[in-house]
Amino acid sequence: MDVFMQRTPLYTGGHGPSQSSEPMVFDGWGSGKSIALGDDSNADRQYIGFCPKGNPTTVIWGIAVRPGFLDEADTGFLFKVVDPCNEIDDHLEVVLREGVHMTVEAGGNEIGTKLNAVTINRWSYIECKFTLDSSVGAVEIRINGVTVLDETNIDTIAGSPPGGAEIGAIVVRGAGGSTSDRDHNRVYDDWYVLDTTGTDNNDFLGPIKVETLLPSANGDSTDFTPNSSTNVSRVDEVVVDDDSSYNASSTTTDLDLFQMDNLSIIDGTVFGVQVDVNAGSTNATLMSMVPTIKSNTTEEAGDTYKIIDDTLYATHYSVFDQDPNASAAWTTTTINAIQCGYEVG
Repeated sequence: MDVFMQRTPLYTGGHGPSQSSEPMVFDGWGSGKSIALGDDSNADRQYIGFCPKGNPTTVIWGIAVRPGFLDEADTGFLFKVVDPCNEIDDHLEVVLREGVHMTVEAGGNEIGTKLNAVTINRWSYIECKFTLDSSVGAVEIRINGVTVLDETNIDTIAGSPPGGAEIGAIVVRGAGGSTSDRDHNRVYDDWYVLDTTGTDNNDFLGPIKVETLLPSANGDSTDFTPNSSTNVSRVDEVVVDDDSSYNASSTTTDLDLFQMDNLSIIDGTVFGVQVDVNAGSTNATLMSMVPTIKSNTTEEAGDTYKIIDDTLYATHYSVFDQDPNASAAWTTTTINAIQCGYEVG
């Protein structure tokens, strides 16, 4: 299983002048915040994207979407699967017509339309399972847990990729135009992405909520050196400010752990915990950084990331499908007691 969860989807750039402006933030799906992706012109829309790990041939994702009045005149895609290594822009493309009708293309061919699939200014949770293959490709789309399109044994590869087709990224994009009014903008919230491997989280999750928890106090280990004040005060901000507050270390196995906020939205089934760490290097020395979690007395290391960049910070994440202390599914009680942090690898 390779899963990515984001309370408000990460902004990863745009086209033309739009990439110099930030997404707009509005009230979220029931709670929290959502984002709308701006647009200086029809050709310069902002977008967000996620690149699955491990080059899977099948990916499943879900995202909460609230179309706005601008969608009524828009003809751009809602989300699509791209293959940048082969310069292919649309193995899969899902488009909203007049803001409510959904048209699906795969492998360059239209495979289906769902009339009145969504409603302007109302939230819908849209999920897609996509298999990339020239003969046994498949596309299944669910809206609010109900299947609205299910095509199997089709060609889902666009063009003739010289290096072999890949699911390079899943991309969503804003509607044409932008205003400061949420009712006119298309907004997104609560995004997950996963593959079919493993025994947990390997198929549709259904409509879900993703809740962000921030560090609230120093935990059982504070090996890093804060640039001022306390370790937790350097990493508890909602908006990452890079060099103005940080904890630093160059010693292998140094570990910072933090107590986390309690859950306030989620009170049911928990599919996983994702630890996000924003990190960078201050010189040319190759360093390793490992997102880490501690449940009760059990510490578990996530993926190891190599870092060598003296100017840019990047967000690295690891997903923990189960409580490592119990080797079982997470509960709200165990999550409210966890510590999260990072270690020098």
